[in-house]
Amino acid sequence: LTFGVSAYNAVGGAVEKMQLTSVGDLVLSGGSLTLPVAEKLYFGGGSHTYIGEDVDDRLRFFVGGDEFMRFTQQDAAGEIINLYQDIYIPDGKKIHLGAGNDLKLQHDGSNSYIQASGTGNLYIQQNTADLDLILQCDDGSGGTTAYITLDGSTTNLLLSPPGNVGIGTVSPAQKLHVAGNVMI
Repeated sequence: LTFGVSAYNAVGGAVEKMQLTSVGDLVLSGGSLTLPVAEKLYFGGGSHTYIGEDVDDRLRFFVGGDEFMRFTQQDAAGEIINLYQDIYIPDGKKIHLGAGNDLKLQHDGSNSYIQASGTGNLYIQQNTADLDLILQCDDGSGGTTAYITLDGSTTNLLLSPPGNVGIGTVSPAQKLHVAGNVMI
């Protein structure tokens, strides 16, 4: 079954734009497949996995009936991708971010890595007023403990080159510089 015959080749035969084969495969030979807005392209013969575009020009991917991912044109700087489900990446595979793979995230089956390479610094930033940045680790008893807490309302701890530690100061002048009272 052939659709969209719009030209003839050099020997006078029709150029097939789209063909439905005897085994049920849909083959596009050049051209494009266009669906009206709000229509869906279904996969697997069911009604739960499909791709569709809504009236706001958002390309939406649904898996199992739930929205999984959405591409939205933001502005001239590029697109925003919204994810609505978890993404699982096999052990040993990396997520590369940046044009030069400047940031890599990876789990190798045993250890997890955040690796900055290329240009620039690696920032871990908390932008909400008066909230903390907390680094937690296993405490040996099945739970986790906050080993480092950076208080968002004050500067409580600063590690700076050449190895000076400041508590209550942003400019430690000695190996250990405490601004305020000390209890030992």
